Amino acid sequence: MWPRQNGGRPGGSATISNSDFIGNLAAGDSYNDLPGLGGGVYGGGTISNSILRNNKSTSGDPNVSGRFTFAYSDLEGSGGSAAWNAALGTDGGGNIDADPHFVAPGHWNGTTWLAGGANYQLAAGSPCIDAGANGLDMGPY
Repeated sequence: MWPRQNGGRPGGSATISNSDFIGNLAAGDSYNDLPGLGGGVYGGGTISNSILRNNKSTSGDPNVSGRFTFAYSDLEGSGGSAAWNAALGTDGGGNIDADPHFVAPGHWNGTTWLAGGANYQLAAGSPCIDAGANGLDMGPY
């Protein structure tokens, strides 16, 4: 996901909630000599009640690049709200950094995300169950 400003320049603002960003690859643009930024999201805005895991980019940004505020989300590499990694954006509270325990997640095989037969529902015992804002589950429901 890459929000744009007027004129197509990167850096717009988005409000996203109850979403999963899983197994994405930002490979960049060799034609314009641009690196892949933010494996899951790039730009700015607010993300809440969402799960961002297992994303890659050619620039080394695993899940996010830009200026986002995260709230009640499971963001890989963030440390959760208790030990927030400020390089990923702003902590809006209620964040975790834990395996979401999907029923049957996909996985990386080198540079390819294998999602055949994947089931991204939260399994019993998932730390994302009832951990979102207002006691809702993180991710889509």
